[in-house]
Amino acid sequence: MNTKAIIFDITGVIFPIQPWIGERPPREELLKIKKVASDIYDKEKMSKEYLKEKIFQADRPHNELEAIYKSLTIIDENIFDLIKKLSEKYFLYSIANEAEKWTDIRKDLFGFEKYFKKLYISCEVGMRKPDEGIFKLLLNETGLSPEECLFIDDKDKNIQAAEKLGFQVFLYKDFDSLKNYLIKKNI
Repeated sequence: MNTKAIIFDITGVIFPIQPWIGERPPREELLKIKKVASDIYDKEKMSKEYLKEKIFQADRPHNELEAIYKSLTIIDENIFDLIKKLSEKYFLYSIANEAEKWTDIRKDLFGFEKYFKKLYISCEVGMRKPDEGIFKLLLNETGLSPEECLFIDDKDKNIQAAEKLGFQVFLYKDFDSLKNYLIKKNI
């Protein structure tokens, strides 16, 4: 069956969970990252305390918390460019386990959601991956069959859940492997 829709995870795919992609960026880039993080703190859209208590738990070292926080406000430009291109030919959706307010911050910073038909965010729909309910919700609302959907996620348990329902799946490790996979699938 032909692929009609591509479903992306957000954190770990579009926004990598690491302080930076590849080698450490030059000082100028690190200053930009710091500025973005500072601007978010200043706007009080999400405080360090919120992140520490709700997202990262209280036992992480402060410097690790800072690195993770900064990384979550960096979009993978290669993935973002790919999303723009894919949105011209395929229906794009996202199924993501995200904390309250976090997706809104990223929307404000990057406007990535305009390339997606709909974002299925766990805190908004009341279900989380790998629960099959969140996948079935997308199928019921879109009228798509699982076989028509390619699901891309960086967590094996989420990939297994989607695959069990009949989705085409790709376990995301890096951009190049995704790009090669899509070329092989003629996507």
